[in-house]
Amino acid sequence: MGLLFVRFMSILLAGLVAGATVCVLLVERSLPDSASFYVLYKQRTIQALTVPLPLFAALAGVAILVDTYSLWGDAGSSRLCLGLALGSVAFIVAGGILTKAGHFPINDQIAAWDPAAPPASWSAVQAKWAALHLMRTLVSTAAFALVIASNLLRASFHD
Repeated sequence: MGLLFVRFMSILLAGLVAGATVCVLLVERSLPDSASFYVLYKQRTIQALTVPLPLFAALAGVAILVDTYSLWGDAGSSRLCLGLALGSVAFIVAGGILTKAGHFPINDQIAAWDPAAPPASWSAVQAKWAALHLMRTLVSTAAFALVIASNLLRASFHD
């Protein structure tokens, strides 16, 4: 029962991270071309998402690793299940690196801006943030897809 809960949490948390990154991507592409609006919007989303999403991703990675460890002792699972699960962890780690090395410094910069007087370089910063976020969305979605694929494949071995 414990491993089933861990497996459930790995899927749930990886799905929450992937869903949140897709949602942010879609919303950001629909924003008006207004520096003041962008700064205010980003400051609010930074406040709302900077703590929970990295935490969800870290917990998903731990849950997937715990669940993956159980694959080594499961004679009914294939190396492919193991590879998919480890690939999911690798993508979660890649998303964490993008967030820590790319987004956090930019977020700190944006958090210090005055929405009433945004810097002239705001659109260049926005473009860099958006490019990093697109990469993070792709790796987060890939992590989610691989953890689902690993679990579906494992379930097919036990049917």
